[in-house]
Amino acid sequence: MSFAAPTVQRSQPVLPLAAMVDMLFLLLIFFLHAAALREEQREMPIQLQDTESGETRRSSVPIYITITPENEIFIGPRSYTPESLKAALTAIGSPAPGESATEHAARLQRTPVVIRGDRTSNLGTTLEVLGLARASGLTNVVMETKKPEK
Repeated sequence: MSFAAPTVQRSQPVLPLAAMVDMLFLLLIFFLHAAALREEQREMPIQLQDTESGETRRSSVPIYITITPENEIFIGPRSYTPESLKAALTAIGSPAPGESATEHAARLQRTPVVIRGDRTSNLGTTLEVLGLARASGLTNVVMETKKPEK
């Protein structure tokens, strides 16, 4: 039984396009911001050491550890002490719940840890970070350098 007058037509359901456009812009802003933060890790102002075989390493999801000229240790924008870095790297290197030994080894192999030390930082700090990364179970640990400019 319908209470509407027979001459009045019922309107069709309408899709709220304004809300969809708003959500589209919010998602766009989110992904642009996330991409900018990802690149921020590599854009700290440091001078890499020159080596003859130096190359910039590119991989899918690297973990960049940056050592500044003042011997401060950073992963992304967050500063670490050697003790807190050891805890963070141990958490990354430990097996995930339900992960088999083979899956764990494969994950560690495809998760590169790139140490980017400034040329004026202490070698001792860089070697300490390298030792902490390897002691935490990470197997794919490298140091980033660059080729000298000619």
